[in-house]
Amino acid sequence: MKKICKKIYIAATVIMVLIMFCTILFWARLAVLGCIFAYIPQYVEISPSSLTPDLDANTPSKIQFQTSLRNPAILGFTDIAVNAQFRDKIFLTPMILDHSKGSDIWQVIYYDKNLRLFVECRIDRTRNGLETSYKNTILSYIGTDGVSEKNDNDKKFGKLLFGNFFCSDLTFFDKISRRFYRIAFNENNKIYQGPVLDASLGDIVQIGSIGKNEYLVGGIKFNSSSSEESPTKENKFIFATPFTYGPMAMNSDGRVFLVKNNDLTIKTTGQIADIYASQLKPNNLFAYNFQILTRNEQIKGAVLTGISPQGYTPYVMVFDENGNLINTKASYINPPMKAESLPWSFVAKYLLENLQPWCLGIASYYTADKVDLAYMFRGMFIMPDSCIAFFGRETGDAGKIVQLRAASFVFLLPSLLIGLALGIRVYIKSGRAGLAKAERKAWLFTVLLLGIPGYIGYKLTNPRQIQITCKNCGKGRRPDMDSCHNCGATWNLDELDPPKWSVFAETA
Repeated sequence: MKKICKKIYIAATVIMVLIMFCTILFWARLAVLGCIFAYIPQYVEISPSSLTPDLDANTPSKIQFQTSLRNPAILGFTDIAVNAQFRDKIFLTPMILDHSKGSDIWQVIYYDKNLRLFVECRIDRTRNGLETSYKNTILSYIGTDGVSEKNDNDKKFGKLLFGNFFCSDLTFFDKISRRFYRIAFNENNKIYQGPVLDASLGDIVQIGSIGKNEYLVGGIKFNSSSSEESPTKENKFIFATPFTYGPMAMNSDGRVFLVKNNDLTIKTTGQIADIYASQLKPNNLFAYNFQILTRNEQIKGAVLTGISPQGYTPYVMVFDENGNLINTKASYINPPMKAESLPWSFVAKYLLENLQPWCLGIASYYTADKVDLAYMFRGMFIMPDSCIAFFGRETGDAGKIVQLRAASFVFLLPSLLIGLALGIRVYIKSGRAGLAKAERKAWLFTVLLLGIPGYIGYKLTNPRQIQITCKNCGKGRRPDMDSCHNCGATWNLDELDPPKWSVFAETA
């Protein structure tokens, strides 16, 4: 029992050290990232834009956006935080039918994930002093075949993906049936159903506004001339979706489509990509914002602004009305600081990553293409933004990828060397301390795997003991052990035997 308790104590100590150590490194990396973000150019522009007419012969048109990467500690919360009360029910159309003193009548349409149906209900709220009572009356259910007064609709929806909600209608995508649907609230909740998407289009992963951390790359502006002598609001270029189209949608490969309102078919409008690594998928990008440019309700093109995971570099990509890439050349305006010390910030980031156990680096590598980069600033053990994880996201030619991934483990060399050096040191010291061979091997494996946290755990659970010299081998031995852990000699107690002679006092 005593041995079991000791093992539990050792394991708990090592785990606590690992958590505390990774927490310290997490905040240190966050501070370094704050320094890196301070060097990112605040304004980025592309001129000529290749999308809108030039102002005149000497003044080309341009597209400009502003980055707002200043405090990395706030990033990721908007993608993670979910209000628990809306996990089962998604409310769409709250509408007050009657409001009087002491009572309210609401008519609401919401999607119930458990029923997999839209539910139209009436909520009566009555207030009497400090007490408030609610009465919920179901009016109808809305499924794939339309409106029903009973919950006996066999044609229920599958797994839905919602986009932006408009007062008159709602367009959404069913991942199971691979169809777009539209509910027309102004037509007595009539359901419109689109065709089944071809498998070559991949899985739809986002619908509505296409962006991630878009507040970091927002504020897109452009200047251009109008061919009209008296330009009006109707013939100006604006970032908006034409009324004949519904929301935008994006598949897992980053292709962006517009959904037509009349037949719920789709039109390609662009691609979410990285200017430095076009094969990267959207979940491997740090931030992006995709906008449709229209004029007189006609699509003129699209603009993608983003921040690359390679050095956190801002970029702009311009697409024509058919979704073809036409311009990517961008320039930086008024960088906030001189970038002489920027490389040292990346060196500090790399060193902090290698202070963590190399096994966590391996985990970051193999989960890089499965963990969204938007969560990079919340990772304490897994680091999606680390150097080694970057190679885990590479796609493209198979032979090139094998070479890159083989070479990528060079980035783990400092972490591996730290674990190896500390593991050998612990194995030698544990032998001198008199630990059993099985314990020495266990500590060697632990420190090799965990590096610095494992070594700290060993020092905390194995305090240094005073040793005395063994008369048989001359090396230090532990006084609390019956035999010398070096040579196996037992204690020599001859000096404690009583003498065979005695001394008597002289008598007078």
